[in-house]
Amino acid sequence: METRPTIGILALQGNFYQHAALLQSIGTNPVLVKTASDLTSDMEGLVLPGGESTTMVKLLKADKGGLWETILEFGRNGKPILGTCAGLVLMARALEPENDMVKTMGFLNIVVQRNAYGPQINSQFNDIKTISDQTFSVSFIRAPAITQLGKGVEVLAEFD
Repeated sequence: METRPTIGILALQGNFYQHAALLQSIGTNPVLVKTASDLTSDMEGLVLPGGESTTMVKLLKADKGGLWETILEFGRNGKPILGTCAGLVLMARALEPENDMVKTMGFLNIVVQRNAYGPQINSQFNDIKTISDQTFSVSFIRAPAITQLGKGVEVLAEFD
């Protein structure tokens, strides 16, 4: 019997249920991560979902069990981490402009601008094109933009 890979999903706020449903639909075993003890070494990856980055940082830092530090260690140990929207903001090397309320983890050698496509009222769906010429629709809800790419970063999809 084949074992399904276990993927953690940070579940403090944001769209973690959508990520869990998608991961389950492709044959993984998604596990909601709410505390440091939920993020275990047998997990093969972690998703930092969309949500509100300021709130996410506050909740991560407020966790007395050290969830922020546990995620940093997970990434430093070479485990793959996917960040979408607010998760991407957390993974960045830096923010532009800097924001004292949002601390980044530095996993990706990128600089990110929060809310780059406008306020909540400007939310929209747009098509993005992948490097393999596939196009698919994604939601932009106060979405961030990557403003600088550092060495070692490969772009897999773009929005014009």
